Amino acid sequence: MKQMSLLDVLGAYADGAQSNEQAYARIGSSCGLPQQAWAERKPIGKDEALHSPLKIKARWTQQTLRKLGLLEPVAGRRGHWQATAKGRQTLKQREENLEP
Repeated sequence: MKQMSLLDVLGAYADGAQSNEQAYARIGSSCGLPQQAWAERKPIGKDEALHSPLKIKARWTQQTLRKLGLLEPVAGRRGHWQATAKGRQTLKQREENLEP
C-alpha cells in the first residue's frame, strides 16, 4: 500500500467526470487500499464526530488540485469533479515521461 499523492487523485479523473465514490474506488485501486479502508471512521475534531480519514484526505487533495487549476467541480452535479485542460495535460505529460 502506497501513500495517496496529488497525481493519484488527479489520475482518478483521467477518464472524465467522477463522483466522489467513483474517485475513491479508483484512488484505492491505484494506491492498493482495500474498499473497507474508506469506510473506517474515527473521531475527528473537538466534538470527535466520526469521519473517514481517507475521505477527508482525498477531499483536501481535491481542493489543492482545484487551487492549482488541475481539477474543477462539475457544474450542477454535487460531489462530481473533473480534470481541467491543464489537469489532463499534466496527466498526459506524466504518462509520456513514464513510458520507456
